[in-house]
Amino acid sequence: MLRFLLAVLLVSAAPALAQHVADTPENRARLARQLGEIEAPNIQQGVADMIATVERGVPPAKRATFLSRLGPLFNYETVRRYSDEVAAREMSTEELGALIAFYSTPLGHSVMLKMPQLARDTLPGINALMRDALGHMATEPSPPDDTSL
Repeated sequence: MLRFLLAVLLVSAAPALAQHVADTPENRARLARQLGEIEAPNIQQGVADMIATVERGVPPAKRATFLSRLGPLFNYETVRRYSDEVAAREMSTEELGALIAFYSTPLGHSVMLKMPQLARDTLPGINALMRDALGHMATEPSPPDDTSL
């Protein structure tokens, strides 16, 4: 069933992907803005959570002033514009077009909502794997021909 859904997704996205768009900075920027316009409530919530976390460190009597000053400088739109710039710099027009086609589908939107949690849940485990590997290397004798470690 999953393969069928993926096949349908790819076939439905094929016309959008088939349209060749020159890989220029202008086209990348335009497509990155289009990608950024796809509703992303998880990113909006992430920005709100970040602001709330910082706000908790401000004395209660000063929070309103703090938020009124921070609001114009750091908000969802600021983060989105920055993300658009990074996407335009790092991705080709073909890659951006593919993401737009995928994230515009119900399945793609579902995946997009899960990506930040996936990254949050994966990174600590990867760090633990690296610590374990380094710990193992520290306790295991070095090979006789290795003079560097």
